[in-house]
Amino acid sequence: MELWGTVHGDPEGHDRLTKALWARRPDAVTVEISPMSVLFRVRQGPRLLDRLRKNAQALLREFPDEKKLIESGDVLEDPRLESIARKCSMPYEFDAASQYGRQARIPVTPVDLSEEAFEHLVLLAGDLVSEDNLRMVLAGEPEPDRGSAARHYAIAREIVEGRRAPDWTVDPKQRDAMLRRDRHMAREIRRVLEEMENGVLVHVGGYEHLAPVPGSLRTLLAAFDPDVMLLGETA
Repeated sequence: MELWGTVHGDPEGHDRLTKALWARRPDAVTVEISPMSVLFRVRQGPRLLDRLRKNAQALLREFPDEKKLIESGDVLEDPRLESIARKCSMPYEFDAASQYGRQARIPVTPVDLSEEAFEHLVLLAGDLVSEDNLRMVLAGEPEPDRGSAARHYAIAREIVEGRRAPDWTVDPKQRDAMLRRDRHMAREIRRVLEEMENGVLVHVGGYEHLAPVPGSLRTLLAAFDPDVMLLGETA
C-alpha cells in the first residue's frame, strides 16, 4: 500500500498525478472524495460552471474596470472566481485517477464520507454561484495569496515527518470531523484491499490525512506499513 499526499488545487496536480500513476502502475486506486461528491459534479458540475460564467459576465458589467476581462470572455480566470470554479469542477485527484483507471483497466474508488460532503454540496448548488454571492465576491479584493504549491508541499513534508501539527488538530469541531472521515476512509480502503487478490493499492488524498497523529488515516492504516509519498516531490 502507498499513501500519496496532494495539495488540493495544485495547478500542476493533474499532470503530476497522471505521470506518477503511469510510472508506478498501481493495481487499484482509492481517492479522497465521496461518492456523493463525484455524482454531484458529474451531474451538476457543467450546469454550475455555465451558471457561474453567465452570472459573472452579467455582473462584471457593473464594474467598469473589468472591461478588458469581459471582452476576453475569460471571466473564470479572474482570481476572485477561480476558487469557485474549482469547487464546481471535478477535483484533479479523481479526474486524473479515473482517466488512468479507464486506460489501465483498474478500479478507482471514491472513499470519503458522503455525509460530510452534503452540507458543502448544498451550498455549492445554491448560494455559491448566485448573483448575490458573486456580487460580493467581485466587489471585494482577491483572496490573499497563501503561497505556491511548492510552499504547501514544504509544509506537508514537515507534517508527514511529525515536525509540524496539521491545522485540523487545533479546533475540536474540525478535528472530530477529520477523524470521522479518516475512520470511514480507512474502512473503505481495507475493503478494497480485501477484494484485491494481489498487487499494489495507491491512495490519493490531501496531505493533512498523512500526519503521524492518533486517529489519522495514516495511523489507522499503520498495520499495512504503507509507503508515504508527497505528489509534489515526484519527478
